[in-house]
Amino acid sequence: MPKNVYSEINLHLTWHTKGSEQLIHDAVEHHLYQFLEQRVKETPGTICHAVGGTDDHVHLAVSIPPTIQVSDWVGRLKGASAHYLNQRVLNKKRFAWQAGYGVVSFGTKDLPWVNGYIRKQRDHHAGGTTHGRLERIEAAGTIVNGSSPLKGPEHSVAGQCTRRKRLAAAHSTATRGFYIRASVPVVDLNLVTVPLCCFGREFVLSPSQPLLGSLAAPLSGFGAVLRYVKAQ
Repeated sequence: MPKNVYSEINLHLTWHTKGSEQLIHDAVEHHLYQFLEQRVKETPGTICHAVGGTDDHVHLAVSIPPTIQVSDWVGRLKGASAHYLNQRVLNKKRFAWQAGYGVVSFGTKDLPWVNGYIRKQRDHHAGGTTHGRLERIEAAGTIVNGSSPLKGPEHSVAGQCTRRKRLAAAHSTATRGFYIRASVPVVDLNLVTVPLCCFGREFVLSPSQPLLGSLAAPLSGFGAVLRYVKAQ
């Protein structure tokens, strides 16, 4: 990669234990989180902001360089951490991760909120205050209603996009369908979430559905989020 490259790629990652079995108990949690944090840091150009989870899954907030292939990298994190727990902590080959993972990109301004959400995972699950898009590890349908993938209604994508929405609406009278460009850096459109101007809707597309243009989505309406979730 050229030396003069600026990137700001923040990802929220999550994946489950095999069969969502409750394997991450007190004797495992500290070792697992510490290992994952150190493993992320060993990858050149990456930053680990937070690690958390519950008995059956983990969450990470990371910043990565544009050279990383996310699916391969996550696969290595999962494989190395399971091997470490089985060989060094549990002393038996019992711990395993479920196939698949979820990944959502987010802006740097949302980093404190994402870190807090990850570090208070047990509280969120106990209190029923989890955010579905940050817990999801499976692909969904074509279009779903919802607000921001990161915050509640008061921080909804629709609320944040009011000014851009009005500008886009003015153009829509003359154009039937137009291109809305992604507002954040993207490594791999098969793997990340691309926030777009919207009316509070979210477009969830499968990896087989193509995008036309460079980081652009041809939509006849106003899409909030293009989400791609790829099985590991």
